[in-house]
Amino acid sequence: MFDTGRGVTLVAEEGKPYGTWKGQIATFDPNGNPIVAGGLPVYSSTLGAIGNVQPDWMGGLTSKIGYKNFSINVLFDVRKGGQIYSTTKFYKSLTEQL
Repeated sequence: MFDTGRGVTLVAEEGKPYGTWKGQIATFDPNGNPIVAGGLPVYSSTLGAIGNVQPDWMGGLTSKIGYKNFSINVLFDVRKGGQIYSTTKFYKSLTEQL
């Protein structure tokens, strides 16, 4: 378990995907608009899954070219998806600097 100190925790729970972010979930009205109070979003008091660090997919390509005593290796690595938690973004959202 990893705690950011801001109410967001990275957990590994049985029966759940590894690397699940848990935190307070933003609240929305019936039309899907975020509920705001005092210019800031309103969050639920209970913790829930808010994301996962695991990528949706990964891929890679490697190639080696050689001639006599000279060779070159090339590696491309791609990871798509997954969420991160940014404390910087959290504080910027509070000061409206996004």
